[in-house]
Amino acid sequence: MIKNFIKTENIKKSTKLKEIYTYLSVSTLIATLGAIAGIHLFGTINLLGMLLFLGIELFLIYMIQKETSIENDSNIKKSFYLLLIFSFVSGLSLANILNFTIQNTGYFLILNTFLGSSVIFSILSIFATKTNNDFTNMGGLLFKVLIGLIIFSIINIIWGTSLLTTIISIVGILLFSGFILYDTQNILKNHIHPINATLSLFLDFINLFTSLLMFFNNTED
Repeated sequence: MIKNFIKTENIKKSTKLKEIYTYLSVSTLIATLGAIAGIHLFGTINLLGMLLFLGIELFLIYMIQKETSIENDSNIKKSFYLLLIFSFVSGLSLANILNFTIQNTGYFLILNTFLGSSVIFSILSIFATKTNNDFTNMGGLLFKVLIGLIIFSIINIIWGTSLLTTIISIVGILLFSGFILYDTQNILKNHIHPINATLSLFLDFINLFTSLLMFFNNTED
């Protein structure tokens, strides 16, 4: 009886992850389309433009949280559409780093970094589901490091140096790798709306990608 219960729970977890990863794949595809559009529509986004994108993204996150607070078919559809809009806007907002990469090293580095990010994400996700180690207790530490990273990123925009950029990118790679472990286990252990779970993993992936790309761009220089 215990074995049957464990088997049932594993099937439920597997089904839950498949649904979330399907949403994540679609979101990543939409973000890619947004990134392509951003490359052709924008040259360099100034500080005001970056703040505008940030404001739109925060508003969309708020709307997603609002829609997912009530679970019904209508709200699931609305929250999924909002997730897709968020993904597209996130792709658009990558115009600066993508155009900089294209001008300095070409499309090849972007493709390699995307593939590398996908491999790292997959390995960490699988490890999080298979290991007996509990990463859900890392939440407090990860969010503290995230706040510090945001502060130093703002400082780097104003008084940027190559060394600080390298440090920020390395910390970002480690931080969002940690978030992948944390979020994956948190999704499995707790009742989290599939759209919210997808949003968390999407943010982990996109930030891991940009951190890796920032690191490679800086080392190329």
